[in-house]
Amino acid sequence: MAQEFVEEDVAKTLKLYNTISEEAKKVTEHVQGITRKVHSGEIATAKGLSILEVKYQLLLFYLMDLTHVIMKKVDGRSLSGEPAIERMVEVNMVLQKMRPLDKKLKYYVDKLVKAAVTGELGENHPLKHKPRPNNLVSKLEAPEDVLENDENDDDEAEKGVKAREKDQNGAKNRKYIPPRVAAMPYDHDETAAQSRQRLLDRTRRRALSSSMIREMQEELGDAPVEQYEGFALHHMRDGTRERNRREFEETMMTRLPVPKNERLRQRSLAMTEQLATLTHFREISVLAGEAQRIDTDMLPPKKRKKVQKKGKKGFKRGNKKAFYRKRR
Repeated sequence: MAQEFVEEDVAKTLKLYNTISEEAKKVTEHVQGITRKVHSGEIATAKGLSILEVKYQLLLFYLMDLTHVIMKKVDGRSLSGEPAIERMVEVNMVLQKMRPLDKKLKYYVDKLVKAAVTGELGENHPLKHKPRPNNLVSKLEAPEDVLENDENDDDEAEKGVKAREKDQNGAKNRKYIPPRVAAMPYDHDETAAQSRQRLLDRTRRRALSSSMIREMQEELGDAPVEQYEGFALHHMRDGTRERNRREFEETMMTRLPVPKNERLRQRSLAMTEQLATLTHFREISVLAGEAQRIDTDMLPPKKRKKVQKKGKKGFKRGNKKAFYRKRR
């Protein structure tokens, strides 16, 4: 049985050797042809992108070191202390650090390559919107060649408008990505599965920290129940306001009217946060592995800035009463 496996491996190895020889000949011929064109001046390499030149040089060094390591492994020699491996690791690290730059320059490089290959500019290029003095000439008395040029210009303008409308329609369907003004990690290579797993982990951590899970752990667990009191900032602020109100009423021997917003606030404080979500088990379904997708209501709400509305200066009715109370 072992001998049969060895014979199969030998046949596959010989086939791979033949393939490598054929591909090496093709690559050699291609490189020699490009080199001849560069020396003859058919391909201009004087004004290029320096980052691409650095990238190609690093790839060439990496392939040279990789070929040297493969040659030593084929000969059966040891690779301990081989400097080529350290150089390969260094080049690999530099190439990984260059990936954000490649991402940023992708549009610029693609535009230059397209202009060099096709010899045409894009639909949204600024030169497409240059002024046309021929439009100032009256078409009733203009020669035929001017009319033909105007028709061609009109066709190009219509194509540009259609392309812009198509881009706008496509932009409406795409997801809005806000501009990044703060330093953030590079995550453009994150796949959809990795993004979904990250959201699942985030939702799972949020579910574990909910009060419902804590109460279930205290009820079903063997650990002693811990009693604690929290002093949140909004509770302290509400307590201070209520204490000042009570002191004023006791001092002045009168009752202050309770405004509508204060009554609504007291009513909302009377209901705890968990009463509205007692029958909602979607957030804790991720702990049992039942959540197949992430909904927007499972994620924590985002904080929004309050926009102050501009109005007329002066005292409102409620503010005027509060002002006189403070003066007393």
